[in-house]
Amino acid sequence: MLDEERPIRYRQTIEFVEQQLADWIQSHPEAFPLRTTDGRWREAPANHACDDDGFLVGLLWQFYQQTGLAQWQQAAERYGRLLEKQMGQSPSNSLSRSCLYSHLPWFEATKDRQRRAVIFEAAADVAHRFHHQGRFFAAATSPNVLQISTMM
Repeated sequence: MLDEERPIRYRQTIEFVEQQLADWIQSHPEAFPLRTTDGRWREAPANHACDDDGFLVGLLWQFYQQTGLAQWQQAAERYGRLLEKQMGQSPSNSLSRSCLYSHLPWFEATKDRQRRAVIFEAAADVAHRFHHQGRFFAAATSPNVLQISTMM
């Protein structure tokens, strides 16, 4: 790719992702994507908690920050609240880690004290699981189980 083509390709990529997100939030207002099949996002099963869920919320916040469009903020807040519900129901610390992507931009945009509290709660959960001697984060199921995550 030539250097002068790069900004055009970046813009096309961003526009494609914006359209994908707009389609997703319109057709799946209370579901997170789990995977893609033939280039299309697929819905996660009900009550499926995944550390990648925070990335969707983070993308929505990024688009709000770049465009200032209320639709992105509203969607980010809606999916952020869904993520909070999952955090309360899941023993996995992966959802706590995903708060960095979802709730930190939310707090930065709104200064909402409740979001700040969620961030601190998530950080405390992650810190509590850190195994100092082994220098790893323990899985929620056992204090001595190494948890390997793509988010780390």
